[in-house]
Amino acid sequence: MEGRMGAMFVGMGRWRIDGRSGWLVGRLGWPDEGSAWTWVKKKTGPPANTISTAKEMTDFLAANSAAGVGFFKKFEGKEWEHFQQVAKNEDALSFAQTTSAEAAAAAGITAKAPAFAVVKAEDEKFTAFDGEFVYDDLSKFVAANKLPIVTLFTTGNVEMIFGSAVKKQALLFLPADKEAEILPLFKKACGELKGDVICVHVQADHEDSSQVYEFFGLESDAVAIFGYSTLEESKKFPFGKELNHENIVVWGKDFAAGKIEASFKSEEIPETNDEDVKVVVGKTFESIVLDDSKDVLLEAYAPWCGHCQSLEPIYKKLGKKFRNIPSVVIAKIDATANEHPRLEVQGFPTLLLFKAGAKAEEPIPFEGDRTVKEMTKFLKENCGIPFTLEKKKKKAEAVAVETEEAKAEEKELAKDAATEEGKEEVVETVKSSGKEEL
Repeated sequence: MEGRMGAMFVGMGRWRIDGRSGWLVGRLGWPDEGSAWTWVKKKTGPPANTISTAKEMTDFLAANSAAGVGFFKKFEGKEWEHFQQVAKNEDALSFAQTTSAEAAAAAGITAKAPAFAVVKAEDEKFTAFDGEFVYDDLSKFVAANKLPIVTLFTTGNVEMIFGSAVKKQALLFLPADKEAEILPLFKKACGELKGDVICVHVQADHEDSSQVYEFFGLESDAVAIFGYSTLEESKKFPFGKELNHENIVVWGKDFAAGKIEASFKSEEIPETNDEDVKVVVGKTFESIVLDDSKDVLLEAYAPWCGHCQSLEPIYKKLGKKFRNIPSVVIAKIDATANEHPRLEVQGFPTLLLFKAGAKAEEPIPFEGDRTVKEMTKFLKENCGIPFTLEKKKKKAEAVAVETEEAKAEEKELAKDAATEEGKEEVVETVKSSGKEEL
């Protein structure tokens, strides 16, 4: 599964913030031991449990919060083969198959075989499939119906939410004291969005929610709806309308159709920006980083990143070294507080060269040793505009110059001293002459 929340990326069985990638990095592993065991059994054994009696079906449904149930005359034929393939490829749902009308009825299936339904423990308890019994239609039906109408965000649900064939999610951020008022409204609207988006409730006081709130730049008391897409990883799509049924449905349909524009975080533009290392925020990314007349080396950092803190004094020296090269800009951006569609960050710190005359191309990542020497070499080899750095004077030459300057200063002081001594002699002579006359 693909997808990342900008920086934060949510993937099958993993959650990593990489900020643009911001930034919880690493695989959390399976949400729980049961999920891992279910996956192993499905990949190594039959993809669907064979059920013979009504009691077996009842027990199976009681043990699974959501299940796909197939009813067939025989376990053969094209319809059954398509069902088997869907069951094998769908990791987030358990499947059962039966040739018993009694067992099928225990799951709510009263139609003639072949028949299929998704049965859940909450919300819509039973949803019958009414399409053509082929793989694509069955797969789409499962993707649209395997989750509750609104799924609570937890690390245990990450795989089901972001690993779905439905690649767009509508996330409702809600504090506990607003749930009774707003959650039913959201749920009703989401009933009309099945198959278009997956609706998710991000609960403010849930232990798994803080990273998501941080990624979307929200306080814990915020009431907000955002769209997120695993196809457009770092982008966030705001709702921005009055919360009512009609607005949510219209927005959801437009979001699914790609008609909603993404929004990006930005700090305020700094009042002054005259240091050797220029500060970039989301609002100035275009004017500074994407200035086609400049080669811009951009450091994407996080305030809490130890490696970024170690790089800071070295990066300042690099900025000082290029202070008088007008075609080169040494810059930095706090990638936890600022976003831009062209900012792709896989970890901290990330150094990217946006080449002059080639801003439409992907930036060139710096992957060498983080020293002034290596970064200078990288810029010389990759900048779009050639430049020449001032050569430092050799140490011996510098010492010689300092010595000559010191000698000249001593000579001048001696000359001044001699002048003063001469003046004193004249005064003494005048005084002596006066006394003799008397």
